Amino acid sequence: MDIGSRIHELRINRGLTVKEVASRVGVSAAFISSVEHHASNVSFEKLEIICRVLNVTMADFFKEDTLPTDQEFADRIKTLNPDQRRALYHFLVTIT
Repeated sequence: MDIGSRIHELRINRGLTVKEVASRVGVSAAFISSVEHHASNVSFEKLEIICRVLNVTMADFFKEDTLPTDQEFADRIKTLNPDQRRALYHFLVTIT
């Protein structure tokens, strides 16, 4: 699970800015931004507060059945070799 991306996803879905989340958590906007961009780690205690601010339980935060963000999906596609990309494209075309 990518914690920073999950925080970003939930924050955006709730229409909150980095500054709003940071203010409610009691940290700087730079800290929230650095966590979202994988430059800093977040403690369990701060993550609990972030979850409360984002109105999500810790259990829901870590559920793996969530869809990847568009960026996560694009990043994974970039790691595919040309044959895998063709196969994925063919699959996507056939299901639409």
